[in-house]
Amino acid sequence: MNMSYNIKNISDEQIELFKNLRKDREENAKVIEKPSMGGVKRSVVEKYSEHAHFIYELLQNADDTEAKKARFVLEKNGLLFAHNGKIHFSISDPNTEDVDKESLKLGHINSITSIGNTTKFESQIGKFGVGFKAVFEYTNTPHIYDPPFLFKIERFIVPILLDNDHQMR
Repeated sequence: MNMSYNIKNISDEQIELFKNLRKDREENAKVIEKPSMGGVKRSVVEKYSEHAHFIYELLQNADDTEAKKARFVLEKNGLLFAHNGKIHFSISDPNTEDVDKESLKLGHINSITSIGNTTKFESQIGKFGVGFKAVFEYTNTPHIYDPPFLFKIERFIVPILLDNDHQMR
């Protein structure tokens, strides 16, 4: 059964953390968008030279969540990727990211809206914390639907809450 989720399913604490994370990432985006920093974004997106590498990264992320099934739906205006992973997105305070990273409590949303900030071990795939960024070769605004977190990423690192779930998820 496909349940419909909306922003009401997110707790007040999670909304507050999300607002703080968005504010932090908006400040960081201003730096990344400076002409003198143009190579940073380009080098992260181009780290993986294969144009369809983002598909591998999506599958690897699904595997990291212990997913047993995954599906791709290619549409004229986009690609939907869904899986049945057991581990869902989390969020943590952007003011304690250094401590959270060391204690392996860094939120998943914090991690994918940063550059190179991951809690994966040296031996794990994804240890560089930039794999998901490969998707930016194809879209400037990926959307993530993992209730209660429904959000898009703009400006490469800025998370923005969405009001409703994807109709095909």
